Parts: sequence; structure tokens; C-alpha cells
Amino acid sequence: RHYEGAGRIPEAIAGWMKAGYQAQQRSALRECAAYLQKAISLLETLPADDPARLQSEMEAQLALAVALMSTIGWGSREAEAACIRARDLCEKLGNGPGLIGALWGLWTVYFLRGTLIPCLGAAEQVLNLALAAGDPGLEIAGRQAVGYSNYFLGNFAIAREHAERGLAHYDPERERALVASFQLPLSSACGNFKMMSLWFMGDRKSTR
Repeated sequence: RHYEGAGRIPEAIAGWMKAGYQAQQRSALRECAAYLQKAISLLETLPADDPARLQSEMEAQLALAVALMSTIGWGSREAEAACIRARDLCEKLGNGPGLIGALWGLWTVYFLRGTLIPCLGAAEQVLNLALAAGDPGLEIAGRQAVGYSNYFLGNFAIAREHAERGLAHYDPERERALVASFQLPLSSACGNFKMMSLWFMGDRKSTR
């Protein structure tokens, strides 16, 4: 705040972002969102093509999206805007893991709104990027998103297939890392919609 008042904008941005990340680590997510939004508002005063600005804003938008989902709602317009901006910046800067996170965030926005066609489109982008990266953890995230989307579209056989492929990569440490990144136990989610898909397909025995 003092740096900002003195017109020392780069130091002020760094300070607000540090405060945001510290608040996130302490689960003070409303404060986290407020601090990151302050940093972003200052970043917007810098030249639009400044590489340092773009990098910092990308990191802030990715963290902000998570904080907004947990405070004002996963399907909120504010969370959607943060995910879209983060997606665009990740594409521009070539941040593959960040892009997957931003697209998965968009998947949650559309999923919670019940807009299943855009939801499936975002999920498929996540899975394609994860497969290209060759990362088993990210593949679980992609298959969870694609599988859940298909489950709610009534495509139970497809949902089951994605669940089984995701569960094939299950590892306790990997699951802990996924929870830290995506706020959900994604392998458990795969197990859930696999069981429900089998139920609706009439395979009662396999759900016991």
C-alpha cells in the first residue's frame, strides 16, 4: 500500500501478489482474491506488451480464479472471466500446465451452470493437452472432466471408459497433488461416476 502511494508501481504489484499468495496458503481466500485483484488493477496500468506484466498477470489470474471459485462460486461470472483471461495469457506465453488449469476451471464454470456442450468442449481440450504433455496426473484431470460431462449427457459407456482410464493412473501421492491443484479428489470422482454409469447401464453386480 505504501509503495502504491509513493508511485512505485512494480514494488506495489509484487507486494500485493505476495500478500495474495500468503493469504491463499492460509486459506484466507476472500483476502487472497482482494489482494490479487489489487495487483491486477495495477498491472493494467503498465504497457500491454510488457513481458513482465503478462507473466505476472497470468500467475495472478490463475490464482484468482481458484480463490473466486471457493468464495463467490464455481459457476460465477467473475471466476469465468479470470479463467478466460488466464487461458488467453497462458496461450500467449506458452504455459502448458497453466493452460490446462485455466481450461479445467472453465470446465467447472460450465459444468456448474449445466451448459453441457461448452462443458464437454472445455473438458476435451484439457484431455488433449494432458495427453500431449504425457503427464498421468493431468490425464486424470482430463478424463475426470470428459467422463463427468459424458455422464451427465447420458453417454454412460463413454463415461465409464474415461473413468477406468483415469483410475489406471491412481497413486496416493499423485492424488494429493491433484487435490492441491484442482481442489477435488479427481480419482475419487472418477470412481463415483464409473459406479453410477454402471448402475444406469444395468450392471448392478459391478457396483457392489
